[in-house]
Amino acid sequence: MRGGHGRGDVSLPPGSAASPPRDRPEGEGPGPSEGHVLEACAPFPWVTLSRGARQRMATERAQRFVDALAKLEKEGDLEALVSLFSDDAQVSNVASPQVFSGQEGARRFWREYKGTLQRVESTFRNMIEAGSRVALEWETQGTAHNGAAVAYEGVSIIEWDGDRIRRFYAYFDPHALGLELTSGNAPRSEVPATTPA
Repeated sequence: MRGGHGRGDVSLPPGSAASPPRDRPEGEGPGPSEGHVLEACAPFPWVTLSRGARQRMATERAQRFVDALAKLEKEGDLEALVSLFSDDAQVSNVASPQVFSGQEGARRFWREYKGTLQRVESTFRNMIEAGSRVALEWETQGTAHNGAAVAYEGVSIIEWDGDRIRRFYAYFDPHALGLELTSGNAPRSEVPATTPA
């Protein structure tokens, strides 16, 4: 039985309709007729998604993060971003000695991020997805509270648990950012000459 939007995105086991499958002996999964269905769909483990459906879902989740970050940067809306994090999320970056936990930790982390710069805007060059993980390559530009122009780049890794972020970690050069924030004269790296995927 096929479900979804007529595109073959979802495979339901025969006879399941929208109910969980009965117990089956180990190794005898419901098995779709196509061999490319690889992963169960939470919260319905008896529903499996095709590779294309999972890629769209990963892209949609990553885009929700990008959109919520833009709302924080442009409008100061912290809650849209915080609501993406799970109750047991782990949030940090290479410059922080602390791992922030849960939604309250995510709130503190992103409040500190927004408070570091007077004006901030991130541009995303690339999104790379692998299962429940997304890597976002970005550049952030803004103005420090002392008026210095700031530009730095890095990569953020997001690990999803369903539609909530379980782990967020950002990698960038904290020394260069520190120079930018204090004097506005850190050496800038060149943007890669590759076209984003």
